[in-house]
Amino acid sequence: AATTAGLLVYGSLHGLTLAFGATLLGVCIDYPILYLNHQVLEPAATPLKTLRRIRGALLLGALTTLGGFAGLGWTTFAGMRQMALFGTAGILGALAATWWLLPALVPPEPTAVPLHRKLADKLGSLLETMRGKRGLLAVLPILALALCAVGLPRLRWADDLSSLQRPNPKLQAEDELVRSRVSLMDSGRFILAVGASEEEALQRNDAVHRRLRATSQLEGFRSLHDLVFSADLQRRNLAQLPPDLFQKTTSALAAEGFEAAAFAGFEKALANAPPPLRLSEVVDSPLGDLVSPFRVQLEGQVGLLTFVRGVRDPAALRELLKGIDGVTWFDQEQFYSQAYGRYRAKAQQLVIAGMIFVFALLFLTYRNLRLTLVAGVPAVLAAATALAVLALAGVETNLLHVVSLVLVLGIGEDYAIFLVAHARDPRELSASAMSVLLCCLSAVLSFGLLGLSEIPALRAIGLTVGLGILFSLILAPTALVLAGREPR
Repeated sequence: AATTAGLLVYGSLHGLTLAFGATLLGVCIDYPILYLNHQVLEPAATPLKTLRRIRGALLLGALTTLGGFAGLGWTTFAGMRQMALFGTAGILGALAATWWLLPALVPPEPTAVPLHRKLADKLGSLLETMRGKRGLLAVLPILALALCAVGLPRLRWADDLSSLQRPNPKLQAEDELVRSRVSLMDSGRFILAVGASEEEALQRNDAVHRRLRATSQLEGFRSLHDLVFSADLQRRNLAQLPPDLFQKTTSALAAEGFEAAAFAGFEKALANAPPPLRLSEVVDSPLGDLVSPFRVQLEGQVGLLTFVRGVRDPAALRELLKGIDGVTWFDQEQFYSQAYGRYRAKAQQLVIAGMIFVFALLFLTYRNLRLTLVAGVPAVLAAATALAVLALAGVETNLLHVVSLVLVLGIGEDYAIFLVAHARDPRELSASAMSVLLCCLSAVLSFGLLGLSEIPALRAIGLTVGLGILFSLILAPTALVLAGREPR
């Protein structure tokens, strides 16, 4: 379902989307796990009755997870939106299969494996024991809060796009070799002079050239000014020639033994100066290949580039160019970092929006503020604890760590929801406890595999979600204890 939806909307799927989508195996399996555990461990009910008994928790868990994946679609990253569509379609497909397909496939009277039954009973007994020791259970959230207090202040944000990719060392070495032979200019750094016409762009390019020649802020630069001036500068240069230039020149040449008559063409050129050389004429000439790297067309405007090398102080260079209309200093790395920082700020807003969505959904379901808080807070605390642990481990957090928190909220909520929904009946609680354990293990395994990836983007998602889900499991019993035995 996820692959079909992605292909229908986008026409093709990125490799990262498929790698990220593989984690759906660990997420979507939650719904059949919950259903099958209740059907096998409570065999007195028919398959359809089992579905009716758990459908509230099943639907609420799916909706909170959907909110997490759909939240990725709010970002302006096209790749994130593709992942969001893939995840949302996959979850809907898994929910539909669990709802309509599984009841017709499971045996009417399934036989539980003895180990399965024994483990479920042990988990149920453990949760019942925890209910009688609330003070001891409070240690878990207190430890999580302590980790957050120590770790979160140490968060280091890496607003650098290169942190999301792992360049191929061979390709990088080859790129540097080619650059050393072709161009000694800095990669991704240049000055752009834009004008409504070629003449206006050339005039501004001349002004840039004058200021760069007078500064010590860079080791070198390459400019179109070395090949062609603006028409205005050519006319001003011509006007500066003295009237007796030819006489003085031929006198000096004659004194060195040259024949003055050989320079009659120079005298004629001075008397009838040719029109200024135009940029378009140079482009159409055999020198066109030398000019083309400096010239870009921009939606009805002309842009001229000046390439630089060894910029010592970018801020001072930017200040040097102030006052020249239409001239911009561009640093690709700095530009990406600024844009990346804005994306990260939006992602933080996305996390807050995800929290609001989840709590609103819980409140609409429970119509009880206390139940809403005890079901929602464990996943929020788990997400914060995951970030704190990464900070204590010295991991620089980036945009994808933040976005992954939305997934932790969406997936981690399921565990508390499953336990709270069946807190009144010990048999149902044992089945839910077994379901939560298996759901967590499958999700941790799938996202943990991403955490082992050599691709930084996938590793960030895998580590954050894997840790967050694990902490969600550890903190989920606190929701059960605080919820008590409220009516469902």
